[in-house]
Amino acid sequence: MQIATLLALVISIWGYIGFKVAGNFSGETDLRPLKPINLPYSQKTKGSEEVYNLNLNYKDPFLKPKGRKSVSNSTSKPTPGEIAKNKKRPKKIPMKSIPWPQVRFKGLVEKKSGKEVLYIIEINRVNYFFSQKEIILDLKLVQAASDSIQLEFLGKEKRVYKIN
Repeated sequence: MQIATLLALVISIWGYIGFKVAGNFSGETDLRPLKPINLPYSQKTKGSEEVYNLNLNYKDPFLKPKGRKSVSNSTSKPTPGEIAKNKKRPKKIPMKSIPWPQVRFKGLVEKKSGKEVLYIIEINRVNYFFSQKEIILDLKLVQAASDSIQLEFLGKEKRVYKIN
């Protein structure tokens, strides 16, 4: 019983859709005359040319209420002096010195061949393995010995000694 009801409903819906689609191909069109549109300009005819005057006395929706100015039809360009007066200069931001990160030299590790040496350096409580001239977190390992290392951070150098 329910299947027959649902089947009848589906067939009627598809029949309605088919009727609408077939009606679009029948060739009959419902044409209605358009209403004239009032555009914000007036039309004048001079000989063979058509001249349009635009009515631009409306509020600009993109300007803020404080900065709203009337629209003018003048085509004069601003003078260089007016441009210089209206030009905003960027504020100078004072350079703050960035403090050195917390650095500790924990030691070094050598390969058995002795050719490559890695230095264990703790930066802000995280261990890193540096090799000579390597840069990590803007810190460059400039010189290294078994008891101390020399680091460069933003152009300034500092020597750090091994902790025991």
